[in-house]
Amino acid sequence: HGRRFQVVWAQAVALDGEGNVRRGFDVVLRNCLDQFAANEDAFAAGGGSEAIHQLRVAIRRMRAAFSAFASVLPPDQTADFRADLQWLQQIFGPLRDWDVFCNETMTTLREALPRHDGLRELAAEARAARGQALVSAREALASVRHGLFRVRLERWLEKEAGGEGAPLAEFAANALAKRDRKLRRAGKGLDGSSPDRLHDIRIAAKKARYAAEFFRDLFGGKVTRKYLRALRRIQDGLGAMNDANMARRLVAEIRPGDREMAALLDGWFAARVVASRADIGALW
Repeated sequence: HGRRFQVVWAQAVALDGEGNVRRGFDVVLRNCLDQFAANEDAFAAGGGSEAIHQLRVAIRRMRAAFSAFASVLPPDQTADFRADLQWLQQIFGPLRDWDVFCNETMTTLREALPRHDGLRELAAEARAARGQALVSAREALASVRHGLFRVRLERWLEKEAGGEGAPLAEFAANALAKRDRKLRRAGKGLDGSSPDRLHDIRIAAKKARYAAEFFRDLFGGKVTRKYLRALRRIQDGLGAMNDANMARRLVAEIRPGDREMAALLDGWFAARVVASRADIGALW
């Protein structure tokens, strides 16, 4: 029809408070699958960085859906799906990391230090690494494994559609309380946390946020918006710190043993982490 494929952001999940858990899972997962399928098409059509980002988000949302409903899903039926989603995450995670490093981190660094020849060379090496990650991602989406995953998941959802289960509203309240407790436990001692510990807090915040977004229709609007806004801000702040820590690892990957570049970047990223840590303390 002459229309271009469009990048699709996560859409609100429409849940019925009178429904049961199994039907609720079906609605949530299909919502995630719709986002994945649309961005898969956009990515295949050359959708660029935003398509890559939204594909990764869709994969994470699907993993979060399986995790949030794990207590009512048969492990023997879902283990393969969760393994395939983890595999996709391992493909698109590095691609997104290189994307952020090339298009955001290196751009900012080179604007601050425009005459630094080493940064120009590093940017070229990073683009080459991103290109390799892009090839791996395209191969993964064209693979037999991915095709079988999509077919098996659709068939399983059709077979299980309309199944019975406990009331969804009660299940959702318990699931959200569990995610919130885990986040609060993870956040103890936030100020002195190591980068790896901060990453754990970020993952806990992300899981709490996705669960809250899945179930938001079942609760009051004002309180839900306030809670989600806080989770998003915490996640964004921790994400900036994670990007800085990830950049160190990426540079070490393409420039092992380059102590001069490592020192330059360590100073730059340490400043970002210090600034972000102060903001996170206030947000928490």
